[in-house]
Amino acid sequence: MAINQVQIEGNLGRDPDYRFSKGDGKPMLSFSIAVNQSYKVGNEWIDKPPVWLDVVLFGDAASKHADSFRKGDKVLVLGKLSRREWTDREGILHDQLQIIATDVYSAKRGSFTSEPALSEPQSDTLADEFDLDSLGPAIDMDSPLEMN
Repeated sequence: MAINQVQIEGNLGRDPDYRFSKGDGKPMLSFSIAVNQSYKVGNEWIDKPPVWLDVVLFGDAASKHADSFRKGDKVLVLGKLSRREWTDREGILHDQLQIIATDVYSAKRGSFTSEPALSEPQSDTLADEFDLDSLGPAIDMDSPLEMN
């Protein structure tokens, strides 16, 4: 069994697009985020281009939060990776990696809100499937990794 879990912070690159899926008419909210890759060496920042990721949110949460975010807003997205394939009108096959969001947190004035943007729990979250507390403490990314 593989774990498919994503936790990523970035800034919205465009206003979210609220629409309904073609197949079952489910509400969906899609947006892209830019993830900063810059890092510091000594006292100097090394600038790298951002990584752009597409995010999709489905169901009632998409409807409820269609107006919650705007271009430039900082968000923390929790979800899972999904691969989408489609053929365009010219018959060209396209392949896209995207994040299916289970929770989206908004950052206001530099810190994330304590409540997720989604108020209803999502049934397919990893927390429902696994006892995440049994995995032990999270890694502190600001501290050097010690190898024994």
